[in-house]
Amino acid sequence: AVVSTQSTGYYITNNLSPENTMSGTLKSFLTAALLLTLVSCNQPPIRGAAEEIEVENLTDLLYSSMQSIVSLNELVTQLTQRVAELTISFADTKTSVKMAREDIEDLKIKVSANLSERIDDLKDSLQDTKVEILQNTAQKIEKLKNKAEEMKTDIELTKDKLEDLKKEREVDIVSGEEGVGNKSCAKVCAGTTGRNTTNWKDFSTDGVYTDVDISKCGFVKIPTITTALEGLNPGYHWRSTGPAAIYTATTHYFRIYIRNTYWNPQGGQAASTGWNVEWIAAGFTC
Repeated sequence: AVVSTQSTGYYITNNLSPENTMSGTLKSFLTAALLLTLVSCNQPPIRGAAEEIEVENLTDLLYSSMQSIVSLNELVTQLTQRVAELTISFADTKTSVKMAREDIEDLKIKVSANLSERIDDLKDSLQDTKVEILQNTAQKIEKLKNKAEEMKTDIELTKDKLEDLKKEREVDIVSGEEGVGNKSCAKVCAGTTGRNTTNWKDFSTDGVYTDVDISKCGFVKIPTITTALEGLNPGYHWRSTGPAAIYTATTHYFRIYIRNTYWNPQGGQAASTGWNVEWIAAGFTC
């Protein structure tokens, strides 16, 4: 197709392909715009093929420039939208940060208030506990003092009783076979060989003897011993001689001999009538 302007003397030939109608239309529009520009500037008419090619090149250049401008406009638009989106996002973030800071401040105030209140409560509780402990301790100390005074009084009373008991049960040994020992260790010990447990042994023609164990008394010096003969009826032990005769006395035992010329105690007669030795020993245990 050939586009010409007969009245002005300008003309341009432009081939439009069917495959790109929009592009051809835009180029035609740009060619007409260029011609109008030239006419308005009173430029001489384009003559010949060279001038026609130059106008076509200018048209292509102008078309390419406009395409670049359109692309730049689209890019600017996209960038503007992106900036707007970023601005909105930044504003939202700023608002969120501000709200977060406000929430943190509120939380700090609440935590501080609760902590302060809790500390005050704890101080009051500790003070009450301290007062209670001091009061209880003072009461316990007072009770202990009273108890100590009572125990002291009891001890004094016990001492007095012991002294009285000591005076009442005082044993005074003034002499002994091995001398006198510590007065505080003086002891009186008594016992019997027993009616059914005395081991009588025959001696001579009409006598018997037995060994008496006193080891449980704990004497450390030979004690002073007193004896008597006890038995059943008719034992005739009243007719016996020797019940007070002590032989071979030690801190552990002594021996006694009994003779009866009226009733012979030998052959088990002494045991059958329950003869036994009753004794009392006074000595020292230290």
